[in-house]
Amino acid sequence: MSLTTKILASAFALVLAMAGLNFALRHFTDPATLGGHSIDPAPVAITIGATTLAIPKNIIRDKRQRQAGVAQTVDLNFQWPDFNGYNQDSAEIFQDASKQDQVIFVSLVKQPPPNTSERRLDGIYRRFFVGKAWRGPDGLIGQALDPSSGYQAEDVLYARNNDAIFITRCLQIKEAERSNVFPTCLYDFQLEENVTVNVRFHRNLLQHWREIDTKLKRSLASMRLQ
Repeated sequence: MSLTTKILASAFALVLAMAGLNFALRHFTDPATLGGHSIDPAPVAITIGATTLAIPKNIIRDKRQRQAGVAQTVDLNFQWPDFNGYNQDSAEIFQDASKQDQVIFVSLVKQPPPNTSERRLDGIYRRFFVGKAWRGPDGLIGQALDPSSGYQAEDVLYARNNDAIFITRCLQIKEAERSNVFPTCLYDFQLEENVTVNVRFHRNLLQHWREIDTKLKRSLASMRLQ
């Protein structure tokens, strides 16, 4: 395969991945419709790629995924800010879509490693920045994306986080109000070589991005069996 072909293939794959995330910003599943919650905190061993996690049942969103074995994807939800799962005291938070700013939605997916945050920021997003940058909460830098790029009414916010770059895309508040959806933010990180963690949270929680990232990684690390 020639160098040009490889570059084009990589670019096409990245465009497809970004298109998927773009869809997710505007179209998400109401948690109240997801197959029934569980108050059972007993862990179930699930293997994704080469990684096995003991995941409490009350953290797993979909009852069809609450079984031991091998999975391509597992969808989780955590109560904010304590990162607990579903329980009787928090039932309303998980069942009422209007309280999504109190829930962190996570998907563990078996897939090849995505491009690094640095490559996405410098190789993709910067080409579509419009207007002036602004200071976001807790060290974030915000930039609007050119609507003609396909990222309509979206912002990118990023910051240096230890040795990596944290980067998230968020639906603009005015667009969310116009479309009657929640202003959602998305980001991802690599758990293992072939396991990607996709994270979705309400834009109101941007000021807590460091805490969300730290607590989530700590929680997933505590579930590791191998």
